[in-house]
Amino acid sequence: MADRVDLSDPAAWLTAPGTRTWLILALVGAVLFVRPGPFAPTTTTHDPVTSRQPSAPRNTVAASRVGIDENNRPFSAEPRELSADFNAIKASSAEWVSFDFDWSTVQAAGPTSYSWAPLDKAVDAANARGLKVLAIPDYTPSWARAPRTDNKYPPTNNGDYVNFVAAAVTRYAPQGVHTWAIWNEPNNPSFWKPNPDVAAYASLLKATSPAIKTLDPTATVLTGGTAQDPAALAVAGAWAGRDEGLAGAAERLEEADHPADVVPSAGDWALILAEDVPTS
Repeated sequence: MADRVDLSDPAAWLTAPGTRTWLILALVGAVLFVRPGPFAPTTTTHDPVTSRQPSAPRNTVAASRVGIDENNRPFSAEPRELSADFNAIKASSAEWVSFDFDWSTVQAAGPTSYSWAPLDKAVDAANARGLKVLAIPDYTPSWARAPRTDNKYPPTNNGDYVNFVAAAVTRYAPQGVHTWAIWNEPNNPSFWKPNPDVAAYASLLKATSPAIKTLDPTATVLTGGTAQDPAALAVAGAWAGRDEGLAGAAERLEEADHPADVVPSAGDWALILAEDVPTS
């Protein structure tokens, strides 16, 4: 996920570097019918002056693969603004909504303190509209990271992150949240500081995935959606082909029943590392 943008400015959505490209691409595909398919009807019309060519066959992206990301909005938006957001998502026919399960905010006061209210409201809003939630637990509170760092640094102890995610699964799985993406854009230097580290990320993922599956055997665990800006893609290229044992820890990003955070490509390190993961 790129730096936070002003959601009231549509242009900012498309120009912010490192933004979660799956929502933009999925929506464009859903609305504009991205490529021709063999099953859509073809029509031909004639008028007395000009004979028009038949319209190109079109197909659509299934709504089950379309999602809209709310970034950190559950923690920053006014209630009426959040309600308007979720109404718009529902009206778009998208079936998914994703947002940060911001660890640095929920546990800002310490390892035994939880402030769930913003997430409660967001999950309630999704459920009230029949939207499925892609939860993105990310960002480290000050007590769980190294001194003189910000919340985009990974935790010094993976167990602290695992404990937070386990608490979130315990709370929200009974409310229908069963899909989890571990961290946000871990190949992006802006969101995994000081520099992306595939081995460190793999360690975090492998520690977290079994904890989720133990608490919720029906859960789907995804690798964090990858950034597509030039700096992050350079990292992806450097990581390509490395095997850090992610197979079995996460389902594929392009799994049919869940929205992909990115368009699969040969340079997508997450897909390369998880290429042998079964898509059950």
